[in-house]
Amino acid sequence: MTTRETVQVEKLKVSLKEALLEYHTYYLSEFQNRWKHVPESAVIQAVDELEKENFLTVRAGRKNAKMLVLREA
Repeated sequence: MTTRETVQVEKLKVSLKEALLEYHTYYLSEFQNRWKHVPESAVIQAVDELEKENFLTVRAGRKNAKMLVLREA
């Protein structure tokens, strides 16, 4: 991964953390639309890393849309 990609993933992680702390749930598609100028692979990587850090859980939402849910401590 290049330095630019690493920075993008870190920015995405911060943005997603802020959104989840405020709303507790967030649809993956909404997050992707908000960051459509960033490669989808970076968005998926950020979500995967936050899931590994036990910050969020990915669940099925309405019409099988992926919902990102803040993981409570």
